[in-house]
Amino acid sequence: AALVGAACVSSSALPRAGLRVGRRPLEIRREIVTFRLDSGLRVALVPDSRTNLVSVDVRYTTGALDDPPGQSGLAHLAEHISFGIAQPGGATVAQRLEEAALVFEAYTTWDETHFASLALAPRLADVLAIEATRMAAPCGGIAPEVLERERDVVDNELRGRDTRGPWAPLAARLFPGDHPYGEQATGADLGAIRLADACGFLAGRYAPSRAILVLGGALEVRSARAL
Repeated sequence: AALVGAACVSSSALPRAGLRVGRRPLEIRREIVTFRLDSGLRVALVPDSRTNLVSVDVRYTTGALDDPPGQSGLAHLAEHISFGIAQPGGATVAQRLEEAALVFEAYTTWDETHFASLALAPRLADVLAIEATRMAAPCGGIAPEVLERERDVVDNELRGRDTRGPWAPLAARLFPGDHPYGEQATGADLGAIRLADACGFLAGRYAPSRAILVLGGALEVRSARAL
């Protein structure tokens, strides 16, 4: 009750309420090492000795705003298809992550495509190798059936967001004129997108110069930087 009451009065009234005003600086001690590789890849290392886990966070500066005319939903579909990338005769990115990581997820917004994985610290090199495969975008290793399966998945996701329902005109009202955010990323053209379209998007957009890599958790800066 005292805390609630203190929140409702000015600091000058606190002594009369039997409370004292104190000042304590907020201290956040976090070592963050940032650098850029020759390839253009931007990297941030955030070590945390309190855990035995590592997080691998890759963000590409590409999203629905990069969908070409007549191919609404391409960036989102490319995100899904990237999990089907595989080396010749090898496992897919998704299958490898299922083995190496504890959890992993991805999403696409207007401006970015985000891939995040959480793994035990000894698996850091494995997860980085998997993301390197995704970044190389060897589309020849994507099975044709992956496109149809993921097309349905993306379509269902968009239906769940109700992007085609009564909320669809909201973006146009918020961002009028020719503002790039003024049109909903409805994925209306998903049915017309071919595997070659998605592969071209991956090859052109999933590049080191468009990526930001953040590694956090139980890592040592020197060895992580070497990786």
